[in-house]
Amino acid sequence: TVLGPCRIKATYGTAAAAAGTVVLYDGTSASGKAIGTISTPAAANQGTYYILLPGEGIKVNTGVYATITNVYSAMLIYG
Repeated sequence: TVLGPCRIKATYGTAAAAAGTVVLYDGTSASGKAIGTISTPAAANQGTYYILLPGEGIKVNTGVYATITNVYSAMLIYG
């Protein structure tokens, strides 16, 4: 799913058994401009992660597209 223009306020997710990443793009695919990479904990027993972005968050003009690697779940809080 691609979100339309918005501000990313926070991210929440569950780590997998190995270190992972969530890469966010301003666009409708991974060919858009990369706007951030979130590295997740290196072990499943690290549980969940929550990152609150300061101020008004990160503004995306086209939309938000994400690629996830070695992550059980990822959720973006946006407005």
